[in-house]
This record gives sequence, structure tokens and C-alpha cells, in this order.
Amino acid sequence: MSFASILTVLTGAADDALTLQSAAALAHAARGEVKVVLAPPLAVIGDWAGGPDGFGVAPVVREAARTTQAALRRGVEALAREITEQLGLDIGEDAGRIVLVEEQSAHSLDLSRLALLTDLVVVGRMTLQTLGPWSGLVADALLAARVPVLAISSAPDEASAVAVIAWNGGSSAARAVRAALPLLKPASRVVILQDPEHLRLSDRSTTDPERLADYLRLHQVRDIEIYVETGGMRADGLVRQARNWDAGLVIAGAFEHSRLREDILGGVTASLVAESRTFNLFFAH
Repeated sequence: MSFASILTVLTGAADDALTLQSAAALAHAARGEVKVVLAPPLAVIGDWAGGPDGFGVAPVVREAARTTQAALRRGVEALAREITEQLGLDIGEDAGRIVLVEEQSAHSLDLSRLALLTDLVVVGRMTLQTLGPWSGLVADALLAARVPVLAISSAPDEASAVAVIAWNGGSSAARAVRAALPLLKPASRVVILQDPEHLRLSDRSTTDPERLADYLRLHQVRDIEIYVETGGMRADGLVRQARNWDAGLVIAGAFEHSRLREDILGGVTASLVAESRTFNLFFAH
């Protein structure tokens, strides 16, 4: 598998440039394409103002929202040109090009149509945390279309150092591993982390980390280490171990509890997004 069709969301956050650069590098390796959705937070004002009465939005506020949106688009267009030049991307088809395809507010973000034929969603950690774990980004792409998400926190060349897999033998974790193979193969070391307290009875027949190690070796993934630790799959435990191993990438299944429970209690996935400042986070549902 390769990431030839990548979707990214830019909101004007401080890590937009890093996010787009990471997405472009992955698409370039597959001679694919990056589709960029612009979702500036202030665009919601334009949504409100579009009603019959403008919802009471003052003209000066509407103008400020339009100015912000235009500035974001100009900035992203300039950034795309700069990245295209840096990576030596051609302008022909199938050459890793960057295309701006959508512009909508973060308030009403809906990726359901675009996500259906997407290999990977790449988004900055700051954007993902700001939009919230149950935004259209996650609910539509990750849950409905079953598209994996890569939350970017570090530069692309740092992401191939050490990769950590949070392994509980569940279907979400397995889908995350399969989807992340293009990122696992170049990793200098892969650590399979398992927490005995995090294993469900229904998954015990598939939880053996040695089975996962054998699967990875079939895909030419080398230097694999298995680490079993009680409490290691809690968000704080996983973050701590990732930092101890100087990991550039953490791979995990996402939202394995019910949506309501995750929404109310936060859950491991949301906690990982909040704490993944030193590593990239790859997850699938």
C-alpha cells in the first residue's frame, strides 16, 4: 500500500506548513496527490452571515472574516508553490501535486465525500486538537470512511526513527498497523507495546505480539522489539514510553469505546492527540 491519495485540512494553525510539507512528501514518494481543504475558524461567520438576516453579524465582522479567509488561501497557495519547488514536484499528473479543492468553515467541516477515495488524512496536531476529536475530520473520515489519520507533530525526516505500536489485538489496532506499513518499513526500530490490563477477552486469541512481529517481518519490517508493561496502554503510559524510546511515530487503534463514552470521558485517543507533542500519531478505527 502507498499513500497516493492524501487529504489534509489546514485551518491557519501554526503547524499548517509542517502538515502540508509532510503530506506532500508522502504523496511525492507514491507519485500521488495531496488535496487540501481550507477550514479557517472564522469562516463560520460567513456561514451565519449567509442567512436572510445575516444573524446580526456586523458588516465589519463579515469583512474581517472574508479577509482572514482570503489571507489563508493566499498563504497556502504560496506555501504549496514553495513546497513544490523544494521537493522538485512536476506539474504533470501523478507527480505528487498539491491541489486546493475545498473551503469551508471548521464549524461545519464535512469530509465524507472526499474521504471515500482517500488513502490517508494528514492533519496537524494543533488543528486536530482545536477541531475536537468528534469533529467532521474524525467522525466522517476516520469512523465512516475508515480512512486512517496521521496527526503531525514533528518533521517528516524525524518520523522514521523509532515507531511504537500500541497492540491489543483488536480490529482497530490491526487496521492501523496494516495502513501504516509504508511508515513502518523505513523505521530504524519498531517497538510493539502491550498492556495485559488492556486486553479484552474476546481478542485474546489474536493478542500475541509475536504474531504481529511475524506479520511485520513478512512485510520486510526489521529490528522489532516486544515490550509488555501493565498500564502501558493508558495515554500517560503510552506517551511516557514513546518519549523514553525517542519515538517519532506512535500507531494505535482509535475510539474503541462507544462514541458517547469517548465524548464524555475523553478517552485514550483524545488524550494521545493532546499529548503527542514530540511524535507523530497514526490511528485508524
